This record gives sequence, structure tokens and C-alpha cells, in this order.
Amino acid sequence: MEVLLYPDFFIEYFKSNTNFIKSYTDNLRANIIHNSYNIITFSEKYLNFMEVFFKDHEFYDEFTNLYVQLMDSNSPKFKKILDSVVSENLDQEFIHLSSTINCDFFLSIAEKQFPNNPTVVSISQIKKPNFHWLFSELAAAHKLSLEYHEFSNNPQIEKFFEDIFKAPIRIDKIYYIDRYVRNLTKHRCFATLKGKNYNVEVLTYEIKSIPKNGNAIRYTPVELNAMKADSVTTFGASCRFFYTQSKTLIHERKVLFNNLIINSNEDFSKLKTHNQTWTIDITYSRVNYSKFVEKTALFTELV
Repeated sequence: MEVLLYPDFFIEYFKSNTNFIKSYTDNLRANIIHNSYNIITFSEKYLNFMEVFFKDHEFYDEFTNLYVQLMDSNSPKFKKILDSVVSENLDQEFIHLSSTINCDFFLSIAEKQFPNNPTVVSISQIKKPNFHWLFSELAAAHKLSLEYHEFSNNPQIEKFFEDIFKAPIRIDKIYYIDRYVRNLTKHRCFATLKGKNYNVEVLTYEIKSIPKNGNAIRYTPVELNAMKADSVTTFGASCRFFYTQSKTLIHERKVLFNNLIINSNEDFSKLKTHNQTWTIDITYSRVNYSKFVEKTALFTELV
């Protein structure tokens, strides 16, 4: 995961180093900086603006020492990209980079808010389970978990899923895997994707039920086509529909994109505040994402 950090983030991090008892946000900042799988992104111009910003600051030595420390580490902690040709100050270059960095998953993080760029993660605005909490937690640990009681109402659940798709500048492909796609129209978890024309692949189970006699009852072609139509209605005309008879290939309810994996232990249609049974786990993992993509080749497309 690539991150762009605004100077006020570093200032709060340096301040917290003197705290004997660390707060939640103290630990969060440290974990974001020192997560060995994060890459701190910058341009030459941005780094120059940062040096000017810290030149007469009380934390100038801490800033330069941290950068030397990270650059000397064994992991590839830094990535340099092209400068903006129009940025004249730190904020302009920060916004430019926040809006143009193109990778599988990128987050720009600051303490303050940037009203003109709502995708900037603001540490000062963290309130679980909002957008700022979601992505600062992911940047810190590359995983998080939420349970039903952490949402106040059903619109908040829908907003949380809407927020999930806000951060990346681009989304290459979305995988929606669910044994019960026939329930797709019964919830609004992915309403935000409608009309975006993303490349979506829906993967489901072809077996409707297995009676006591053990003979599996498959969905009919008419039923499969109806589920495909519901998928296209939900995700757009570019949606493709796949199925399998193998219960060893599908059990989970997941949505995946850009190495991000959203996993629910309940049907998405049951993610309501009155149901006290569900948990959502979100992980950023290149390895696990690749393993999942490998198995999608074993599904059959309905054309």
C-alpha cells in the first residue's frame, strides 16, 4: 500500500514520541509509518516543500533523521514520482499527488481535513466506523474487523460500504463472490457501484439445495439468467456472471478489488442492525488476493 503523508501528520508523530503512555492515534501514526509493507510516496518537489516547512521547525532534526532511517532500511519504503509542473506550494503539491498517484491502492493522510479533496484521510476526523477510521486502520495494519453492534443504523452500514470504494483513484476489476446471488437485490450494500460501469465479475454457487436424499438440485437456466440479470442491474452492463457446482470452491461472501478483500460471515442481505450475527473483516493482501484470482478460472461463465 502506498501512502502520502502531510507534514502535520509527522509533527503529531514526533510529539507522541515523548509520551510515556501512547494514545490510540499515537500508535496509529507509528504503525502507518513503520508498517514494513507500506511505501511512502513523494515527488522531488513535495520533498523540497517538506524540507522548507521543517527548516525552522523544532522537529527539523527528527524529520531529517526519520527520512534517513527509513531510506536506509532494508525494505523499499520510498517511491519517487514525477513532480507537478503547476504546484507552487506544499498544499498544491499534496493535492496534486493525492489526485494523480496511480497504483493498486493509495492513501493520502493528514491530520487536518482537505474539504476540496474528500478522499484525504484525516486523523482528526476519525470516528469508528467512518471513512477516516476505515482507511487509517487499513494503512496501519492492513486489516480490520467490525461487528453488527458498531453500526447505529442501516444507512450507516450502506455508507460504510460506499466509503470502501472511495479511496482508490482507479478500480481495475471488482470480484463479487456470493453463494446466494439471488439475494443481491435485497440489500443496498453496493448501491454506490450502480452506474459506474466497473468491470465486475459475479461468482456464485449453481446448486440451489441438497435434499436429504443427497441429490443436488441445480438452478435452472432460467433462474441463472434471472440472477445474471439482477447482477447486471446492480453492477452495470459490463458485469459478467460465473458459477460453479463445486462446494469446495465457494462458501464465502466476499468483495475484492485492488488487493483489498472484504469478507462477511453472513449474506450481504442480512447485514442489518437488527441481525446480531455478523462480522465484516477487511484485509489488504497482495498474496491472498492473487490466490483468490487464481481460483476464479475454475468457474464457468454464463453467456
